[in-house]
Amino acid sequence: MNASSARGGASAPAVSPFNQKLRKRPECEKMVSGTVSPRPRAAIIRSVLRCPVRYVANMLFQYRVVPDARKRRTCEKRFVVFNAESPDGAFRRALRLGKARQHRYRNVSGGMVYVEFLGLIDLLELDSVCEPDEVWYSMFATTNPHRLIAPMKKLAVFMDVPGSIGAAIWASPAPPKLRRRKP
Repeated sequence: MNASSARGGASAPAVSPFNQKLRKRPECEKMVSGTVSPRPRAAIIRSVLRCPVRYVANMLFQYRVVPDARKRRTCEKRFVVFNAESPDGAFRRALRLGKARQHRYRNVSGGMVYVEFLGLIDLLELDSVCEPDEVWYSMFATTNPHRLIAPMKKLAVFMDVPGSIGAAIWASPAPPKLRRRKP
């Protein structure tokens, strides 16, 4: 029972989280009414109005040091949030963003560190199923979900070296070269 029906008034129809998000977007507000389920409605809105949708890409990077004889490479999973108008557009944009984030630098030992984009681990649309502050979700089945919960002291934010991979002096950039001024 909602507040208006408790006072004897007519009850207002429930507004889905999807419709609440659309009402916040003036260009999409006229598509809110109707009985279409959220997933097909999202596709209709994107195709008709070309509303940008929020996506998150789970990108894979590797750190390669030259010279280095180690077979095991240090890798990074990186979550990047961006807007695109379609899943195909999101895929192309994610690849461009990943390639644009490749770089190299000289480390303190004089070796070159190459940060290389390897590809996408996953790509998710966020607008139709997530809250505004969510950036990733993963659904799975398990018999013991509590085993996944880490104690506070094991969370990366509370560790001395977040996401520590052991001694990583190889990743430290070399100090900038100072130029001497002529007298």
